[in-house]
Amino acid sequence: MSQLLTQDLLHRSPSTYATVLSNLAHCKMKNKDYKNVEALFFESIKIKKNTNDPAGTIYAKINLGEFYLTQKDTLKAIKSLKEAHENAIGQRNTNEVLRSLKLLSQADKKRVLCMPIDTLKCVIVLKRLK
Repeated sequence: MSQLLTQDLLHRSPSTYATVLSNLAHCKMKNKDYKNVEALFFESIKIKKNTNDPAGTIYAKINLGEFYLTQKDTLKAIKSLKEAHENAIGQRNTNEVLRSLKLLSQADKKRVLCMPIDTLKCVIVLKRLK
């Protein structure tokens, strides 16, 4: 996958380049190869923001939050996942709302019991708007 990360791709399609970065970081994380994973996610998020790709930014932030969970850094995980969750609600992206909530429930077990009522209301509203 890293062979796809060329300067030519970055100039021709920055959003695609950022997607490849994010996917590479996610693959490395799943294979427990954590070297440079955080930096890859940060670069992907930066490019996604600059290219006005909110869905891609949400996806990368959720994956970054998942990475922080693997590193047992719950504060960073919660921060990244909450940002992604709020953005997913704003974009009416029900899949990412649910995905972010699932990971938030793993990160913040004490507050998970406070989430379901608001979460269900949010998901119901989002599904009606689609």
